[in-house]
Amino acid sequence: MGISTFHVKPIVLTGFAVIAFSKFGIMGQPFSHIERYNRHFGARSNGLIQRLRDLPFLLKRLLREILNPQRSIPFAIRARVCLAILASALYIISPVDIIPEAIFGIIGFVDDALIAVIGFLHVAALYRSVLLSRYGGS
Repeated sequence: MGISTFHVKPIVLTGFAVIAFSKFGIMGQPFSHIERYNRHFGARSNGLIQRLRDLPFLLKRLLREILNPQRSIPFAIRARVCLAILASALYIISPVDIIPEAIFGIIGFVDDALIAVIGFLHVAALYRSVLLSRYGGS
């Protein structure tokens, strides 16, 4: 018995739907919802800017799932999320830095901010993989 994968298909509006939306003047809101859906659950890869835009949405949703006992995140993913957050926090509070604050002043916080962003992006990528495996995709 083979393993089957399901791919989430983006929502595509036909010409009639576009004409109806533009006729009634509600062009912006439905298209923004459809674009957001396609961005979150589409199979295409996203650039860095798009991943940064999606970060608040994915992190809020992940936090809700972690705090809700009725939703289950696989233990391996939960452990990797905790390790990524812990490693980022340890680096940020650690006095040993790539760019030390004592020597370079405010510029020394750049590496701390960069590590925090990389940690959050990693956690969001882990959660995105959970969403893709749960709701279809590769």
